[in-house]
Amino acid sequence: MKKKLVLLVLLTLFCVSVFANGKTETPAGNEGPVSLTWMLYGDNTPTEENSVIKALEEKLGIDLTVIYVPEADYMSKLNTLIAARNLPDVFWMDGKKLDVVEFRDQGMLMKLDSLLDTYGQTVLSEVSDNLLKSPVNQKDGIYALTPASLNYTSNLSIRTDWLKNLGMTMPTNLDELYMVLDAFSNKDPDGNGIDDTVGYIGTMASMRTFEHIFGAFGICVDMPYLMDNGTVTTYMKAPLYLDAIKYLRKLYQNGLLDSDFATMPLMSAFEKLWTGRTGVFDFQNVGTTNNWMPGRYTEPIPPTFGFAVLAGPGGKGGAIKQYPRYQYYNAIASTCKNPEKAMELINYLYGQEGDELTYLGIEGVHYSWVDKENGKFKLLNEFVDPATYRADGAFVYNHMWPLVNTEVRTLNKQTQEGQAFAREHSIGYPNIIQSLDSLGEYGSTLRDITKEAFAQLIVTKGNLEAEYKGFVERWNNEGGLEFEKEATAAYAAQLAAEKLSN
Repeated sequence: MKKKLVLLVLLTLFCVSVFANGKTETPAGNEGPVSLTWMLYGDNTPTEENSVIKALEEKLGIDLTVIYVPEADYMSKLNTLIAARNLPDVFWMDGKKLDVVEFRDQGMLMKLDSLLDTYGQTVLSEVSDNLLKSPVNQKDGIYALTPASLNYTSNLSIRTDWLKNLGMTMPTNLDELYMVLDAFSNKDPDGNGIDDTVGYIGTMASMRTFEHIFGAFGICVDMPYLMDNGTVTTYMKAPLYLDAIKYLRKLYQNGLLDSDFATMPLMSAFEKLWTGRTGVFDFQNVGTTNNWMPGRYTEPIPPTFGFAVLAGPGGKGGAIKQYPRYQYYNAIASTCKNPEKAMELINYLYGQEGDELTYLGIEGVHYSWVDKENGKFKLLNEFVDPATYRADGAFVYNHMWPLVNTEVRTLNKQTQEGQAFAREHSIGYPNIIQSLDSLGEYGSTLRDITKEAFAQLIVTKGNLEAEYKGFVERWNNEGGLEFEKEATAAYAAQLAAEKLSN
């Protein structure tokens, strides 16, 4: 009887332990899913328990908590977690806004070499050639991972249906562009009998909307400029900068450039394109001929586009060249308790299967392939609604950026060819990889000066040359010369190192 009582007590204690708080303890030797936290940015609104996260958990045997932060708030959130020494296991960093090298030296990043060798073969196949070029990885090993893909190159998209209506051809230089813009503004290109169009929509909310005009003058707008003597400086000091401004002034004064260019939100610029207010737009064609086609366009017959490159005083022209993103990082915190699983997660997301899952969702649930080889798919059932689609986790978590990623593979033929065309005709600038102290100290002020100059010089009725000299003097005196000195030395050292490595 005594033995039975002891057994009953032990059984009761076991049951209390197992079922306490409604949860079961995992028996020894069967630990169950490994817990991981992952922080990334985005402006969608996925539900916490969505199908894509559940699929990731099932695939990798993890219990995944995603900290999803609006893009505008991401770096502030990350800095708060850094200060509290409470980092998520896997997270993203912008090396242009955070001193990642100092972060590494404080011991907050996990060294990844052995993890990559064992659990990161897909990552290595994608980015191994670029890893050691990143400043954070130039000490004693790999501490952060860069994306393999490049940013999209801008295209000068021009409505070919309007050109056809007016008996015109695709412009190839600045003079021809001016004639097209004049006709698009004043000759009723859409044939609706209403004076409701403007030739050029550009907005300072995205300086990329002026890329090709500046490219015709040999200038990468809003990027550093390399002078003939080797000095790296602001594009505002480029020899032909004022000539580019004068061209834009002419457009503005003659009503061919939208008068709200300095204050227009980017979304408003998009809407003017979508509603048929303009027929020329300088932006990545992933929008104009793919993502927005045809649903965003409001005209009964969707527009058709072609792509132009403008020759000018600066040479053949083109868009800004896109370089590898050496300062965009995915990392594992040194405090991560399950680094092997963290690397398995990253490795999966760098591969085609993981990238498809986080971009398109679950095949057969969210979408089905129409022609997989050519990247054609269709959304299914309730997921044809974009909000419902993204709420369930699709098109939300694709943040590892393999080179031939799902987004690239699903672009239509014209868009893919347009991107290839833009890359072929791009122009370079001194792309400095390392972080610059002068930008940390003066960067915001210097950017404000160049933007103020851009807006003011286009609209001024005063002495253009005198006002321009005043802006250059301000830029020099408010940190610009310090930037020039540091940037010039850094770029020279970078070129020397590249020469040695080759």
